[in-house]
Amino acid sequence: MVRDFARSEEVAQEVMPEVWRTASRFDAAKGSADSWVMTIAHRRAIDPVRSVAASVQREQRVAAVAAVGPEEVADTVAATLDRERVRRCLDGLTELQHESITLAYYGGAGRSVTGSSTICTDASPAPTR
Repeated sequence: MVRDFARSEEVAQEVMPEVWRTASRFDAAKGSADSWVMTIAHRRAIDPVRSVAASVQREQRVAAVAAVGPEEVADTVAATLDRERVRRCLDGLTELQHESITLAYYGGAGRSVTGSSTICTDASPAPTR
């Protein structure tokens, strides 16, 4: 498991005091002393591997955030401002207008069902997405 000889020595040096400190927790009914010590050693050996993997994942997340270009930031800000503007406009609608918009947008209802004359005052068709 530990490919570096020096690291394997470190693991052994960390395991022996831990075995000594936790000897009172050993239960022969659950397994042999050898398997108990090997389990402790395995956990000690795998900890640095997991730590390195977690560190690499953190660095990748930070790099992904740092890789966002100014164009993407500008697009995100513009989309957020557009959403806020639409919400403010929707808040200013009457109940009938709000219901018509909701039916048209979420329900897929057309102009004939929603009574678009209550929303649009001009004769031109409304732009669709």
